[in-house]
Amino acid sequence: FTQPSFDHRSLLDCYRAVASDYHVSMFAGSEHYQVFLNAAVLYAKRTSWTRALLSLWWRDRCGEKDQLVLWSSLFRLWSLDEARLHNYHDQLLDYVERGSYRKKTNVTSKNATYMYARRVLTFEIARHAFPNNFMTTRSPSGRIMIKESDLLYFPHFIFFPLTKLKPNVYKDKPMCPSEVPPFRGVVHNQKRSNEHRVHAFIFHTKHPPNFDSCSPSSAAQR
Repeated sequence: FTQPSFDHRSLLDCYRAVASDYHVSMFAGSEHYQVFLNAAVLYAKRTSWTRALLSLWWRDRCGEKDQLVLWSSLFRLWSLDEARLHNYHDQLLDYVERGSYRKKTNVTSKNATYMYARRVLTFEIARHAFPNNFMTTRSPSGRIMIKESDLLYFPHFIFFPLTKLKPNVYKDKPMCPSEVPPFRGVVHNQKRSNEHRVHAFIFHTKHPPNFDSCSPSSAAQR
């Protein structure tokens, strides 16, 4: 972890303590844009559930994109605990083939694009299973959004809010500072004064895994 990523050295202990109240194996942070879960920053405990998730994610990932495969792996495991996901059968994996990230000229339906799966289909699946964690915007499109200002519980997994944690979440945690910044967020503009900046907890990967492109053999292993 890089030194500028957070102000308090005990901050990770604070996040761990909050997560322990929910008895989860992993946690991450909500994002400010239309994405269900950013794969850039994940905290994982060494549990059988975590190993199962990482095995599914690594098994099915191929090409440049990894988010849909992560979300699909989460849905697969959550379906063991949530009856409303029992009908999930890797639908998101149909959108991760290399070359399908942008709409092809011979594709006429917007439903055949990676962006549709990322911004629409994923949220429809997740809201159906966990309606209390989502809201619908008042725009004409009625877009489904995650409740990014709340701490959200999913089976074995919690999402920390995009905003600062509410004090009632950590008031009994002596290792927590007076204000707890988002676990994952965008560092405020450097031109602002220090008292208005809130450092987010950010992990930087210098050498990401080199995954091969999708192939018939990898698709057959699903």
